Amino acid sequence: MATTSPELPKSRRIRGLDAEQRRAQRREQILDAALELFATRGYLNTSIEVLCQTAFVSTKSFYEVFGGREECALELFERTSDQLRAQLGAAMAEASDDAAAAHALLAAFVGALAEDPRRALVTFGLAGADFPGFEKVRQRNRGWAARELEELWRRNGRVGDHQRVAVAVVGGIFDVIGGWLIDADVTDTALARELVDDLAAYYNAVVGGLAPREGESIN
Repeated sequence: MATTSPELPKSRRIRGLDAEQRRAQRREQILDAALELFATRGYLNTSIEVLCQTAFVSTKSFYEVFGGREECALELFERTSDQLRAQLGAAMAEASDDAAAAHALLAAFVGALAEDPRRALVTFGLAGADFPGFEKVRQRNRGWAARELEELWRRNGRVGDHQRVAVAVVGGIFDVIGGWLIDADVTDTALARELVDDLAAYYNAVVGGLAPREGESIN
C-alpha cells in the first residue's frame, strides 16, 4: 500500500507575506532607516535602538536580519554602491571618450549623488570608516570604475595597457568628489557644474596623454 509523505507546515502569512518576505521587508526598512540616520547623525551616533525605532522594528527583528550595526552599515554601503554602479554603467555603455562624453559621464556621477545627498554622505563617509570590509568594497568600486574606463578607451581605439592610468584617474576623481562633499551643498547646481567642469578638464588632459588611436598621429 502506497504511503504519502506528510505535508510540511506552510509558512504563516501575515498581510499577504510569508516569513521570508517579511524578513526581506524588515531588512529594507532597516537599511532605509540607516541611510537617513547615518547621513544625518553619523554612524557612531546611531545606536541599534534608534535604528529600530526609526525602522519600526523590534531589536529582536534587527538581529534576525543583521549580526550587528557594523554589518548593517556594510550592507547599506554595498546597496548604495550597487545603485550608483547601475546608473553609471548605463551611462558608460553609451559613452565615447571625447570631451562631451567625459563631461556627460562626470555629470551623471555627480548628479546621481546630488539627487539624494544621503547616498553621497554614506558612499564617501562610510567608505572612510575603519571597519573590516569597508575598504574591500571601496577598492572594488574603484576597480570596477577603472575597468569600465579601460573598456571605454579600448572601444575608442586607444592602444596599449592603461590599467594603472585608469586606476589613478578614478582614484583622483573619487578623492576630489569626496573632499568636495565635506563642505559643499550637493544640491547647488552651479557648484556641481563647476566641479564637473574641473574634473572633465583633468580627465581630458589625462586622455590626451594616452597612446594615440590606431592610425592617429601625434602632433
